[in-house]
This record gives sequence, C-alpha cells and structure tokens, in this order.
Amino acid sequence: MAAPLVTRHDLTISALTLRTADFPSRVRAAAQAGFTGIGLSVDHYLQARASGLTDRDMAAMVAEHGLRINEIELLKHWARPETHTREELEADNALLRMAASLGVSRIHAGLFEPHTLPDLVAGFRAVCRRALDAGATVGLEFMPFSGIRDLGRVRRIIEEAAQPNAGIILDTWHIARAHTPPGLLESLPADLVVNVQLNDAGPVPFADLREEGRHHRLLPGEGRIELTELLRLLRRNGVQAPYSVEVLSDELDAHDPAETARRAYGATCRVLDAALG
Repeated sequence: MAAPLVTRHDLTISALTLRTADFPSRVRAAAQAGFTGIGLSVDHYLQARASGLTDRDMAAMVAEHGLRINEIELLKHWARPETHTREELEADNALLRMAASLGVSRIHAGLFEPHTLPDLVAGFRAVCRRALDAGATVGLEFMPFSGIRDLGRVRRIIEEAAQPNAGIILDTWHIARAHTPPGLLESLPADLVVNVQLNDAGPVPFADLREEGRHHRLLPGEGRIELTELLRLLRRNGVQAPYSVEVLSDELDAHDPAETARRAYGATCRVLDAALG
C-alpha cells in the first residue's frame, strides 16, 4: 500500500540526521526532500572549511537551494570553562562565530558532565550573553544520559539565568526516555520552548541510553512514542516553536543522504499531519 500523501511542512533536518554527509550533499539532500532548513555541527562546518568552502560559499549554496541554516550545535563547554582544554573552548567559540557569520538564529547547548546548579546558571548566563552579540538564541537541551537529565532541571537553569535569548529544546526521544510527566510539559510556559526535535524510539529502552540515543533512534511514527498525543499537548499549551527532525541512527547512516532525507521528511510530515492537521 502506498504511503499516505503528506502536507508540506516547514521543517529543519538537524545536523546529526545526516551526520556522514559532506556540506554540498547535505544541502542537496535537504532541498530535494522538501526541507526548508538544515542544521550544522561545528565538526561539519570545520570539514566544509577544510574542503575549501568559505562561509560566503556555504551561505550562497544554502540560499541557491532555497534553504536556511536554522540551527548549529553543540555548545557543551560552558559550565566552569576554566576546567576545559583550549581545544574544547575553541569549539564553542567557533559556534558563536558561525552564528554571526552565517546568520544562524539558534545555537543548541547541552552538557555531559555533572555540575552544581550555581555553576550551570552562571555558565549558561555567560554564554547566552555572548550569543546575544551574534544575534542568536541559545536552546538548552536535557538528555537522560547527560549532566542535565530532565526538564525540571533545564527549566530551572533557564529561569535563574534570566536571559532574553535563552530557551528550551524539547526532543521527543529525550522526553520519552527521561519519563517526563505530562503535567511537567503542561506547566511549561510556551514561550520558553524554542525548538521541538522529532524522532521515535523502540518499545524497550536500552540499558545504555547513550548508546541507544546516539545510534538507534527511529524515524517519527516508526516507534512507540505517542507522538500524536505529545504534539497535541504542546499545541494545546500554546507552543509554536519550529520543528526539526533529529534521528541519530546507524541504519540511516548506511543510506545515501538523499534517501535518508526523503524518508525523514515523509515520516515526519505524516506524524505532523496526524497530530496537527
């Protein structure tokens, strides 16, 4: 049976959905599939620069294909920066320069090491102020295997940092694997959410959630997360944040980027049609 027809949606394909693609392949695949934006990691950016592309070249290629670079990632050395190496700090500095040079409106941040709440708040406040100079919002993401493991923690950091360009990224895999209560999502101020990342998960969590999260996510609608209910809940709560597709998958990595992008766009649009149509 043919897949149901889908409505065109304004969607970004995140950097790690096409994590093995070079920059030109990433851009072509996203445009051909129907995406309106792409994400870029600092590693992908540096690879593109090493291949001979300038920032101007990248911006022109994206514009030529009718796309935008909507998000870049991942700021992860911002809590107690004095404990990190020069190379680690330079990776974060590169992201801030990328935002300014490429006109990217959203930088994604996370953290893998545990830190005290005061260090998290102070570090996040400082990096948001630096991003404001680049004209970018900083979206902070909780991950159940990281130093910021749940929605309550990430909300407290953002509220205490009190920066106008700070917000929360909601990733559906993280929501599910962190066992996030619906009530916590319902009580979340809608304007704090700056991005919703869509993906799916199998019926049984891996013993090692980091292994699952980095290698075995599923396309939206192909797993057991109740995405329709979750998206309707967010919409009822007034969340109007843009959607991205972030599916870290070894299985998808084995395919041509154009095939991965096509599958990701179609699967995600069918979920959005069912939930919001």
